[in-house]
Amino acid sequence: MARMMDVRADRALPAAWLLRTSQADRAGRAEARRLQSSAAEACRPPRILQVVECAATGVGRHVLDLTEGLLQRGCEVHVVYSSGRCDRVFTERLARLPNVRQSVVTMRSRPHPADAKAVLAVRRVMREHGPFDVVHCHSSKAGLLARFAASGLGARVVYTPHAIYTMSPNLSPRMRQLYQTAEVSLSWLTDKIIAVSRAEFEECRRLGIRDTRLALVPNTVGEPNCLPREAARQQIGLRDEEVAIGFVGRLSEQKGIDRLLDCFARVPAEAPARLVVIGDGELASAARRQAETLGIGAKVLWLGARPAEPLLRAFDIFAMPSRYEAASYSLLEAMAAGLPVITTATGSASDLILDGHNGYCVPVEDVDRFGACLATLVTDGAQREAMAESARQPRRETAGVQQMVEDILSVYEAATPSRPSWRTATIDAT
Repeated sequence: MARMMDVRADRALPAAWLLRTSQADRAGRAEARRLQSSAAEACRPPRILQVVECAATGVGRHVLDLTEGLLQRGCEVHVVYSSGRCDRVFTERLARLPNVRQSVVTMRSRPHPADAKAVLAVRRVMREHGPFDVVHCHSSKAGLLARFAASGLGARVVYTPHAIYTMSPNLSPRMRQLYQTAEVSLSWLTDKIIAVSRAEFEECRRLGIRDTRLALVPNTVGEPNCLPREAARQQIGLRDEEVAIGFVGRLSEQKGIDRLLDCFARVPAEAPARLVVIGDGELASAARRQAETLGIGAKVLWLGARPAEPLLRAFDIFAMPSRYEAASYSLLEAMAAGLPVITTATGSASDLILDGHNGYCVPVEDVDRFGACLATLVTDGAQREAMAESARQPRRETAGVQQMVEDILSVYEAATPSRPSWRTATIDAT
């Protein structure tokens, strides 16, 4: 009996040993596949998803500048945008960028029952085209939708408000508290929040968002690619003697087109002034009706959404009557083109415009002074030329768009400490 048990035990030993060996072998192969997959994942190019709802004017330009810079550094970029607030300038430039995947998802600027459907659509893009290392959402609505969509998918989330909505002076105390609560709550779903100006950075801190989640990367522009003055004025039909006031931006309450029309109507009727409006938006029809009601319809050139940069030197004055801003691209380009500026003291404008030197920087609520400054520059050629000369003086050197891209890449790197290859992707940058 003992001998039979020994035989059975002897026979069982090889079987048990083989079973353990087989299990260890399978585990080893699984671990090898995991390591190979992990190595392959680490070696692939960084993959970034840009999500934007309002793809017009400055926000759209920022997304495109960033996307182009990331492509130059060997990153894979996928852009999700909504056609609702999107202009031809954005779609045409996006189409010219090589190897950019793009998806159109309907996103509404205001709260809407269809927002849940938009979240699912963005999440579907993330699942089908990911995994993404970083999901970078731009402005408040895309920031809301994309942060919910990215939940649980493993991507790090970066958010750029582009003038966080609590900066608006028109919010009631109740609505301001509501938006503050929303932004602070959503910050817990966010790895990094990028402010594009010192004013926006301080506003985020005031809301109670932790410093560890904040980064400051100012908007920047390079030297503008402008047409010569004569060619630019001829292209849009301006006569030599006319004083051209330029406005560039979305026709919306934020950008203050209604205030500018009121101020322009106060310019002496005998002054040979023209207002040139480049941009489109939700207030386009209302703005045209307002101009007719004020009796200035014939003095306003409505150029619609088009690239403004080539036409900047057609202007004699640049006007930015915004109710709130973070860091306006239009303002930066106007300064780079050497134009005297009249702006409200919002966002980075207070740091850039020396009141009475290279332009006027007036309090946001002081519409009367804005109008008075506009009339002064239209009627006083000597003052206008003196400010233009100050504006044409060599600008303080900025690192430009490439440095902005590098700084944002550093934010991505800080948000993804386990990814080793962000820096190696920069070798092809130009």
